[in-house]
Amino acid sequence: HPRLRLEYLPPYQPGLNMQERIWRQIRYEAMTNRCFDNVDLIRSIVQKTMRSWSPVKIRRLCNMS
Repeated sequence: HPRLRLEYLPPYQPGLNMQERIWRQIRYEAMTNRCFDNVDLIRSIVQKTMRSWSPVKIRRLCNMS
């Protein structure tokens, strides 16, 4: 079709995925140098970390203005 244009995308590029940037930041803030007794504790720490973030920080992590 004349209006379609194919773009090359690498098979895996974490820098293009917003969720990868967010997950990397969560791991850094919530899990660095810590040992967890169970999965429920990990889940609660991740939720607490994400809830503490401001909308500005989330937009910055997602490269959104």
